[in-house]
Amino acid sequence: MIDLSGYAEDLNNFNKDFKRADNLAQDVKLLTGKEVIPAIIQLRYAGFHISEFLLNEDSKYLEKAKSHAKRAVFEAARYGIAFCGEAIKKFQEMYQSEILPDTVTKYSEKMLIVQKAKDGVLVDGNEDERADACESSFYKIKSILVELMACQDVLNQRAEEKVRDREQKKKETQRWKIMFFIAVASLVVMVVNVILNA
Repeated sequence: MIDLSGYAEDLNNFNKDFKRADNLAQDVKLLTGKEVIPAIIQLRYAGFHISEFLLNEDSKYLEKAKSHAKRAVFEAARYGIAFCGEAIKKFQEMYQSEILPDTVTKYSEKMLIVQKAKDGVLVDGNEDERADACESSFYKIKSILVELMACQDVLNQRAEEKVRDREQKKKETQRWKIMFFIAVASLVVMVVNVILNA
């Protein structure tokens, strides 16, 4: 029987990161409707290296397994951030930017968080820092997307009001043009009538 007592802390950390990556990949899958293949591949490699560690009792395999589990966290978060960023961009295109700041509280701050999350994926650093930062950023940007989606009814209503206001202004402008044309035509008829009767 293998004595793993000297590796208890490393195995616990590996187990936490493996579960964390798996849960994060599931969260992203629920959001996107798609499997997070890069994260799944990293988890597969992590499992392979753990089995090698157990067979060979060589700590280098445990280190590789831990590294792949961290990378799986990063890959799942990166995929989720990319999806949320694109969904938010489409949301912004659908609802004109002048409507969004009036409807979504702290809109500018939230868009800054979104940009930082997207930029944060590109930052270098050790695996632990990158995985933690990306996971945190994913959950922040996801909550912003959820909030935007919750505002959709209000945004639709405001967009419809803007369209109605524009149409109303257009009708009023046309009405004024017609009234002006009638007034000018009446004036011309009056002048012609005065000239002909004189």
